[in-house]
Amino acid sequence: MKITPISFRIPNLNEVSDINELVELAKENFARLRTKNQFRKLGKGYLVYQVIAQNHSFQGVVCGVLIEEFANRTIVHHEKTIPYKELQQAEFAEKQWGFCKPLLMTHRPIPSVGKIIDRYLDREPLISAHIERYNTTHRVWQIENPEEEEAITKAYSQIDHTFILDGHHRAAAIDILDERGLGIHHGMCAFFDIDNLEILPFHRILQIDPGLTIDKLIGGLEQLGQVTKNPDTFFPNKEHCIHFYLHGELIAFFWSSEILENSEAVMRLDVNLVNEYIFHQLLNINSVRKSQKIQYIEGNATPDKIKSELSVGPEKMAILLHSIDIEDLIDITSNNRLLPPKSTWFLPRLANGIVTMTFGD
Repeated sequence: MKITPISFRIPNLNEVSDINELVELAKENFARLRTKNQFRKLGKGYLVYQVIAQNHSFQGVVCGVLIEEFANRTIVHHEKTIPYKELQQAEFAEKQWGFCKPLLMTHRPIPSVGKIIDRYLDREPLISAHIERYNTTHRVWQIENPEEEEAITKAYSQIDHTFILDGHHRAAAIDILDERGLGIHHGMCAFFDIDNLEILPFHRILQIDPGLTIDKLIGGLEQLGQVTKNPDTFFPNKEHCIHFYLHGELIAFFWSSEILENSEAVMRLDVNLVNEYIFHQLLNINSVRKSQKIQYIEGNATPDKIKSELSVGPEKMAILLHSIDIEDLIDITSNNRLLPPKSTWFLPRLANGIVTMTFGD
């Protein structure tokens, strides 16, 4: 992996009156906000980026990644991208002439880099901002020691694969921008190793036919596995357990051993099994991707949030999944396989406008 020090822009707190307003405006107005002196340019280097959530903190390093890396297999995608969305992101980045947040990437831990990151966490950050949208605090430091910078560059040069967690279409857009000959030499990536992230699922909210009762649902599910009523927890607590919440009743479902044994690794993931056996075979939804009846809920949603979604509009059912294990994700994507859309939701969430990059800096 070829990384490089680059010039970042971070919020100019002497000019920014409301950091949360800046975060909300940054995506659509990055170019305009730069002209209003809302960002200040840093000298070339690497950054330490920490996100502090309610019960956990995540820290990683932000750097430039040479543009050729986006065209080879060093950067591994875990979800299939959609061509028109790739083009949209390329057009948007060219219009804004930069990116308002890094791609979120992961890899296995690098002890030498982790030690460098840890040395900065007790120092005064360049910026510390609580972002209400995510209920998280974002802190940024610039790595000042040339020897530390060189050590990070060397450590990443020995990595064969990194994995995109968030920003698949932006990563693909970088290839498009390169093909346009705009003189863009690098992208901007935030690397949080697998010990500094949390994988959550995407839950499904399904608009149902009025005649679907809890008994009919149980009858169908029992053809595919085992059903238990009134589980102890609202969300499933292990792989291959799916919870269904319908008409105020909660049931737990476990896939049959026959289904699991007859499925290859990627198809054994609950998201694929739900698509094939629940949506397609049981509920006759022919195209999950195109269906307007399926809504996706981020994995940090509370039970009350899920229930409130069910109370609005037509009758609905919640399908609650357990998260994918990081080792399964790495194993599958390393073997050139992709996950279905909306398979994973990751923490940390990087906010727009905290760490940015302007083309040509």
